[in-house]
Amino acid sequence: MVLFLFGSGHRLDCVICGPVVEFEFIQDNYQWILIPFALYCIQMIIAFSKYGKATAFHTYLAKLSAVVQAVFILWLLFFGPVYWLFYLMIVIGIIETLEEILLIFLYPHWVAGVKGYIWAIRDERRKKATDQPIGVGLTAKQMKRKKPINLVEKVQPRP
Repeated sequence: MVLFLFGSGHRLDCVICGPVVEFEFIQDNYQWILIPFALYCIQMIIAFSKYGKATAFHTYLAKLSAVVQAVFILWLLFFGPVYWLFYLMIVIGIIETLEEILLIFLYPHWVAGVKGYIWAIRDERRKKATDQPIGVGLTAKQMKRKKPINLVEKVQPRP
């Protein structure tokens, strides 16, 4: 059907069947693809074990990585693989994931909207979890495990 719509040999047919057409490229370079993927899986395991959910740091490196990945994938589908862009995508993906893992260790509680490592060092949200009131940056499951702070002492009536 795709060949019928766009004609044979047209690169737009690769939008739908891209993984099939570029299977040889993926097969030749699967080791390079697995490196950032494995780091991402490690990041998710650390985040879920610490926060109970995925991170949402939204760093500048994560945004740059997403743009480079999009450019590479679109270029791959329409024109074929460009190896310098592929390696750039892999390197930026590795650096970005390592930065996010570092940020997980810097923040004792879940936060969103960290611009990057430099901004995280100066961020006041990095206070220890004991300084935070119950419920700030915690998931519902984590809140159930915490004991509430007794803000008002019970006054015993005198006999």
